[in-house]
Amino acid sequence: MGIGRRIKNVVGVVQSVAMKVGEERELPVPEGVINSAIERWLVKGALKSMIVRLHEGTMRLDAELMLFGSCLKAAGNFTLEDLCVNQQRQFITLHQAGRIETLEISHSSPKWRALFFVLRPFHSVLATWALRRLLNKLEGVAVVGPVYHFDLSRYIGNDPKRITTISTVNVSSGRLEDGALILVGNINLMGLFA
Repeated sequence: MGIGRRIKNVVGVVQSVAMKVGEERELPVPEGVINSAIERWLVKGALKSMIVRLHEGTMRLDAELMLFGSCLKAAGNFTLEDLCVNQQRQFITLHQAGRIETLEISHSSPKWRALFFVLRPFHSVLATWALRRLLNKLEGVAVVGPVYHFDLSRYIGNDPKRITTISTVNVSSGRLEDGALILVGNINLMGLFA
């Protein structure tokens, strides 16, 4: 076999691999992994807990927060508006679908019980205001109206494993399915050799 034929074979193999590497792939991220990340990075201060349950096209968010000495449990549905994870940008944007519901309020004193009883018609508004206020206080989180923007680069930090992963993967979009967030992206061939 001549040298020219061998070069053609090598070029053909390299092109085939490059095409397969560049194809979009789907990577499911289970809701348990998402909840662990939320617990680690977002739950602090007056935000006592936050759990997501993923369904086809929607995300159910349950939060427990402290408000004026009372414990407020609230829940709301969100849709995935935008998602991007690559070397330059790492963010996720959610859109609030409907109202934030107040599930339960436990009071620490009789005066707060009386105040929350008077404000009963406004519990949904109060829960929405409290959740947005607490999330806006966190680094990398911006809430404007029904849009919740999470800058994930704040949480990646200087961890070499995370930086290496991000340099080799370009996630361009995602979708919500039962029990998982499906990331859609491709492998950055140049990132493999960097």
